[in-house]
Amino acid sequence: MKKIPANDGGVSPVIATILMVAITVVLAAVLYVMVMGMTTSTPAPDMPLGLNQQARNDTSVTILISKAPTTARVYASTLSITHDGNPSGVNATLYYANGTVVAHYVDGDWVDLPDNETHYQNGMLIQVTASAVAHGDYITIAGDGFGISKMTID
Repeated sequence: MKKIPANDGGVSPVIATILMVAITVVLAAVLYVMVMGMTTSTPAPDMPLGLNQQARNDTSVTILISKAPTTARVYASTLSITHDGNPSGVNATLYYANGTVVAHYVDGDWVDLPDNETHYQNGMLIQVTASAVAHGDYITIAGDGFGISKMTID
């Protein structure tokens, strides 16, 4: 029987070490990119308030807030009405769903707010008064945490 010669050669220890380090670095880089891709996120867009008209007369309109994001703060929000194509200032009273007054909107500012962290909530009512309110006018509420919300008056 013929003997097969043994090949004791192989990759040198230096080359083997370099290959193991290179593979480890590449795997670490791939893992880093995967993890960073999972953790970075874009901020959610502001969701507008859900506004539903409840009642209207010639100088006022009552609006139900049917949907309010948890980030929708009353403080620093603004109200306006556009009547016959012209923006106009308004006064308003904001009520909790149980009828308790939250605050008043007078001359472009919220007054009597319990604190600057008061948020709009589902079920709140806003009684908006202006010099004139008519079919086709629209109410605009803009502020932190909900962007711009518009409602056309019926």
